[in-house]
Amino acid sequence: MPNRPVCFLSYARSDKWFVADNILPVLRELDIDVWIAEERILYGERIFDSIVQGIRKSDLVVSLLNSRSKFVNLEIGLALGENK
Repeated sequence: MPNRPVCFLSYARSDKWFVADNILPVLRELDIDVWIAEERILYGERIFDSIVQGIRKSDLVVSLLNSRSKFVNLEIGLALGENK
């Protein structure tokens, strides 16, 4: 059985419920393994390092853009640098 594609999902915390209700179900229905910070960054881990590793290990990146995120711009830049 082939590996499921991994999608790094980038979004602002203020969009958490929108993502949970509208984006995650669609990606999971498509059998895509979704990397989201709340599930993948463990207590005590360095956030930046975890994000970098998540992007590097992903096959694609989906970003939900708004003006409230501290990390979305960083994550997009990292993803582009990794040719995602």
